[in-house]
Amino acid sequence: MNSRKIHSAHGPKSWNQTAQKNAKADLLIGIESVGYTYFDLLNPIRFLRILWKTDVFHFYAGYTLLPISTNHFRLYALLGGFDIRILKLFRKKIVLHYQGCELRDRFNEEAQVVCTNCKRKEVYCRNDRATGRRKRIISNSRRADALVVTTPDLKQYLEPLNSTWIPKIGLNLSEHNSRNISQSGKLKIIHAPSNRSIKGSDKVIEVISKHSDKFELILLENVSREEVYRNALQADLAVDQLRIGWYGNFAVEMMSIGLPVICFIKRSFIPDSLNEFPIINASPVNLEDVLLEIYENRNFANTKKALNTIYLKRHHSEEAIAGKLKSVYDKIFRNTQGRNSKK
Repeated sequence: MNSRKIHSAHGPKSWNQTAQKNAKADLLIGIESVGYTYFDLLNPIRFLRILWKTDVFHFYAGYTLLPISTNHFRLYALLGGFDIRILKLFRKKIVLHYQGCELRDRFNEEAQVVCTNCKRKEVYCRNDRATGRRKRIISNSRRADALVVTTPDLKQYLEPLNSTWIPKIGLNLSEHNSRNISQSGKLKIIHAPSNRSIKGSDKVIEVISKHSDKFELILLENVSREEVYRNALQADLAVDQLRIGWYGNFAVEMMSIGLPVICFIKRSFIPDSLNEFPIINASPVNLEDVLLEIYENRNFANTKKALNTIYLKRHHSEEAIAGKLKSVYDKIFRNTQGRNSKK
């Protein structure tokens, strides 16, 4: 099947509007695409139209057409993704796009550094609940035609199954991208954790409080995106997370408005193709040293910041994501044609 004739459907639930953004990116490569939500599926006419027209169902974060969350542990273990089997009977292609803690849990050795510090683990990652969820996710993944992850650290939780890293679509680059950090005085550091325990916020607060003569912390929690942006325009640096091993949506947003970003990056996750990496790497162990070095040598942070625009265009632009999606779809249908030709 030629990719120009493909109809894709992205949804029904994703984090940071990834489904809707990817649906829009598909249109750039001539794919008829729609982003939808569970609310849309309540309309029987729209629901049937999506079912009839769609060649590729692109599902996110463990959700499928059935409104069963991975948080519904027993029900998800029993029925989660059951509709995938039905869709496959009608020769629909399935892409499962994983975005985070539906894959990570504290019983995976690689996730220990993240999950041990997560205060939600006693609810979400109890062994009796996590086991069934993991089995269902792997079962669904084996039935899928392609697996996608939002961050490269998630690939390890799907092995030996192959998955493709497709980054989040970034924001439009801002006019503030050209500014440099202050050359004198305190450095203002913005940190906006969605979960303090996972992001390593306690260490950020500790280090900045210890050196309050050099740094000022802008700590934002449970505020609107607009509020984050207003404060970010007054900041010199942004600190994302210090434990997961890759950057999140906050880092992308801060890079898009021209801030140098500090984040813990596990070097083995960096693809060989990423020659010029803009993130300043720091962990809870060396955050203090990194911040003090930046304070003394502010040109270092400005040099890193200068890579933001190039990096975002190459890896987080709508055009870049569209190309990656096209590669996934082309591979799906190329494999199908190959199997059909052998029959």
